[in-house]
Amino acid sequence: MIELLIEIPGPKFLIYFSGISLICIVLGWRWVNADTSTQYALPDLTYFDTFIIATLPYGWCSVTQPGGPIHRELEELHLVRTGTDRLRAWKITMLMCFVIAVVGGTKLYFGIMRGRPIGFLVNLLIVSLIVLFVVLKPWGILTRLGRVYVNEHRKVYPEKFQYKAGESHSVVAGVGVGCGGCGGGCGGGCGGCGD
Repeated sequence: MIELLIEIPGPKFLIYFSGISLICIVLGWRWVNADTSTQYALPDLTYFDTFIIATLPYGWCSVTQPGGPIHRELEELHLVRTGTDRLRAWKITMLMCFVIAVVGGTKLYFGIMRGRPIGFLVNLLIVSLIVLFVVLKPWGILTRLGRVYVNEHRKVYPEKFQYKAGESHSVVAGVGVGCGGCGGGCGGGCGGCGD
């Protein structure tokens, strides 16, 4: 295997490596997103406070963090990943990262040892790993059903999802206060603390 990598001419290897990286990214994305959440019914849009749903993809609201009462309810409704799901997403991502790094890194090592030009390979390797993490998003907490739920909220309450660059900190602070009050006052679905 190593001898095969060594013998492949540089330009041709870049094409092969691009294909391998693309396959890893696509397979990883399909594997990470292969949850069964879409088999369950979508909760009513008024079940949770819209501000909580709007900030959920970004992890801004403390009560939606793992271990919180609302987060547990979101898990039960299959809107966010469980701890097992999050660990699984990271394992898949690191596995694909390992494949890309081993294939690219091996060719890179022998290229350096033989004094071959490696600039394009270094750039391609870095870009491939960055794209892998950006596409797979192993840090994400939403399930497929959760993303559908957030998108439905975005359609119905677009004003809650429009944050201007200069208002980001105030919005987060405001949502944090709102979420805190909601978590304490509602305990459950938060339907009464909303719009």
